[in-house]
Amino acid sequence: MAEPPFRADHVGSLLRPPELLRAREQHRAGRLSAAELRRVEDAAIRDAARFQAEIGLQGVTDGEYRRGSWHMDFLYRIGGVEKTDRVLHIQFKNDAGTLDFTPAAHRVAGKLTLNDPPAGILPPGSGPRHIAFSRDGRLLYVLSELKDTVTTFRWDATKGALESTDSLSALPAGYTGPKSGAEIAVHPTGKFLYTSNRGHDTIAMFAIAADGKLAISGHQPTRGKTPRNFAIDPSGKFLLAANQDSSTIAVFRVDGKTGGLTPVGDPVAVPTPVSILFAARQ
Repeated sequence: MAEPPFRADHVGSLLRPPELLRAREQHRAGRLSAAELRRVEDAAIRDAARFQAEIGLQGVTDGEYRRGSWHMDFLYRIGGVEKTDRVLHIQFKNDAGTLDFTPAAHRVAGKLTLNDPPAGILPPGSGPRHIAFSRDGRLLYVLSELKDTVTTFRWDATKGALESTDSLSALPAGYTGPKSGAEIAVHPTGKFLYTSNRGHDTIAMFAIAADGKLAISGHQPTRGKTPRNFAIDPSGKFLLAANQDSSTIAVFRVDGKTGGLTPVGDPVAVPTPVSILFAARQ
């Protein structure tokens, strides 16, 4: 075939905006916490996604804004590779001006190795689908699609290593019907975690203790079928659930003290919703 049967609007990685670059510098200098850096990342990702939608792209990327660079973060995590005191000076230019990219230089200091263990290990058949970090960045919560469980990992940011601590079902005890974990998110306050259960058609609600340990607090029916996705608004006051197979989006008010969900109004008809994204009003 002379022409490939597909097209690509972009490669996924976007230039980091100045405010994100400044935040990373402050984080490296110890003047900005991991939670504060994540809030800057969140804002940059929302802006990037809105811009891509406005110019008509069908595929929207987060710009890889969680990463400090396109490939350097990967290299820094390999055993035997270490950062040096030097920095690499790279310039990107466009109509808006010049952007300086200065990641730390690196060198091979020994035999190249992977972490031990080389990955976060889940039981066979789990089917890890989506992840969410705790607000302080110390813990990683993994939702498994096939087993519909949430597994907590302790995150070593220095080594890039994961250590499993515990795992909880996102379903009620004794439930034997169809199951498929879909989405996971931590509330902006860092006090609650939510997952969506396809088949059971609910949002599972978890309380997050001061040490990051999860405790399930209940299940809220999504008032539709197959909640493939949901999103919490930036204020943390509302959660919207996308019911793919009933073609509806349901709105819930979030209780700031308990994390509980209360339905608001009637579900809104939306053809086959699969993803919800909040954008700043212009």
